[in-house]
Amino acid sequence: MRFLFLSWTLFIGSYGVELPKIPKLTDLINPFQQFKLRDILGAITALETPDIGSDPPGISYPKHEYTDRLSSISDINRSKRDLLFQGDIHLSFEHLSNIVREQLDHPRRKRTAFRNAQYPSTIWLPYVPYELHTSLSPKSRSSLIAAISFWEKNTCVNFKKRTNEEVYLLMSAEEEGCWSTVGRDEAQKAQILNIGEGCEMFGITSHELAHALGLFHEQSRYDRNNYVQIIKSRIAQKNFYDFAIVGMRNMETYGQKYDIGSVMHYRPTEFSIDGGNTIIAKDINMQNTMGQFRGPSFLDVAKINRHYNCETNCKYKIKCVNGGYQHPRNCNVCVCPPGYGGKDCTGIETSNPAKCNGILVAGETQRKFTINIKPKYLVNGVRKCNYHITAPPGKRIVVIVDSVIGNCVQGCYEEGVELKMYDDKTVTGARFCCKLQKPQTLVSQGNTVPVMVVAGKAQAFVQLRYATVDHPQNRSPKDGNATSSGFNPLFLEKYLDDSIDSEAIRREYLIQSDNIGQEDFETLVRREFVDENSVEI
Repeated sequence: MRFLFLSWTLFIGSYGVELPKIPKLTDLINPFQQFKLRDILGAITALETPDIGSDPPGISYPKHEYTDRLSSISDINRSKRDLLFQGDIHLSFEHLSNIVREQLDHPRRKRTAFRNAQYPSTIWLPYVPYELHTSLSPKSRSSLIAAISFWEKNTCVNFKKRTNEEVYLLMSAEEEGCWSTVGRDEAQKAQILNIGEGCEMFGITSHELAHALGLFHEQSRYDRNNYVQIIKSRIAQKNFYDFAIVGMRNMETYGQKYDIGSVMHYRPTEFSIDGGNTIIAKDINMQNTMGQFRGPSFLDVAKINRHYNCETNCKYKIKCVNGGYQHPRNCNVCVCPPGYGGKDCTGIETSNPAKCNGILVAGETQRKFTINIKPKYLVNGVRKCNYHITAPPGKRIVVIVDSVIGNCVQGCYEEGVELKMYDDKTVTGARFCCKLQKPQTLVSQGNTVPVMVVAGKAQAFVQLRYATVDHPQNRSPKDGNATSSGFNPLFLEKYLDDSIDSEAIRREYLIQSDNIGQEDFETLVRREFVDENSVEI
C-alpha cells in the first residue's frame, strides 16, 4: 500500500531546519494502476477525433525555423510521460477515474478550471500555504517568486509562507521536469510543484502554478474541436490520452471564450513524433499564437478570478467594457484586455515608450503604416506600442501584413506583432514574429482592430496596409479562417499587390543585434513581478 500511505522522514537542511524528505513521483503514482484508465481515455480520444491529413487540403499552414530554447514541457518531461497526465499533471487514481467515468458518460458542456462536487474545498482559502524547498536553483526560485507575485497581484488569491498547515504547496526541484497537481487536494497533504532544470522560464512556472490553483490545459476543453484540429498521424498511440477532453463534472470555463493564446494551451508540436504540428488552428492566422511562454493571458487570469469568486471583493460595481472587469484588489480600477486602457477600457493601453501610441483611421483608400522598435541594450521593461485601426460603424477592416521582424518562437511571445481581429477582444489575437514568405491578409469581424508590437531589447518591426471593406459575412473563430481572406479571394482582389516583396522589406529594415539573447526578454518579463517584499523567501 505504499501508494496510499507515505512515510515522510525528516532530514536537516543546509540552514539547520528540519525539512521533509520529498517522495519521488514513482512513490505517488502507480503507473500500472493507471494504464487501463489511460488506454480507455486514449481510445475515446482516437474515436472522437476526426482523421485529417498532416496538411489539410486547401490550407497552407506556415512552416518556420523556430529558435525556441525548448520545444515543449512534455519534451522536458519525456522520461516521466508514463506517470503524468497531459505531459505535466500529477493526477491521483481517483481523479483520473472520475475523468474517465465522465468521458464514458459523454457530457456536453465546456469547462477548463478544476471544479467538481468537492468545490470549494478544491480551491485554496483563505490563502495558499507554500514552501520553497532548498533543492530549487536560484533561477527557479526567482521565477517561482515572480509567478507567485504575478498571481497575487492580478487576482484575489493570497500566498503565505507555510507554518503548520497540513495541506500546502511544496515547490521543489528534487526531480527532473516541470509538473504539478491540479487544485487543492486534502488527501495529498503536501502537494508537490516540481521545477527542475530547464523549467525556469516565467511562462512555465506561472503555468505550473496555474495548475496548482485549479486550471487544466486549454485544449482539454470540450469545445476545442471547434477551434483546433488534432493531427493523430503525428501522435504515438500511447499518447492519445494526453489529448483527451476533460468533462463538465471536473472543469468549468465560467463562460470565457476558447483562447489559443492561453499559457495553458499546448504548443503546436506537443507530443509530435516527427517535429511537425500535432495541433493546427482552424483559423490559419491564429497558428502562430499557439504555445506561448510569456505568461498567463488575460483570460487565464479572468478564469482564476472567477474560480476564486474574486468579484465578491468589490461591494459596488463600476462600468468596464470590451470584456474588462473590476480589479479584485482595487475596485476603482478596471482590468482591461491587452490593447485597451482608460478608466472603463474604452481607450488605448498605455505604451512604453508613451509616444508609440495612437489611432489609425481606415478608409476606402489603402494606407500603409510601419512600426519599428529598434534594438536597445538599456531598457526599463518590455517595450510595447499600441495602436487602434478604426472604421465607421458597419464597416470592417482588411489588414495586410507585408513584412515582420521578430523572434521566431512558437506562440510569438517575444518580439513580434499581435492583431485583434475578432469582435471579442478578450481572446489573444493573431500573432506574427517569423519571416514571411508573402504578405498575409486578415479581415476583422468589427470596426476596430487593436495592433500591438512588443519588444524586449531586440528589434520588433511590422509593415502593414489597411482599408475598410463591406462584407456580409461575420464568421466565428470556430468556423475556420475567420480572419483569413481565403474564404472570399475575389472580394479582396483589389487589395492584393504581387509587387510587395516581404523579404526585401525585411532586409531593408533589419538591424543586427548579436549581443541580445532570448534570456534578455525573459529577464525583463520576470523583473516586472519580482518584488522581494511581496513574498517571504
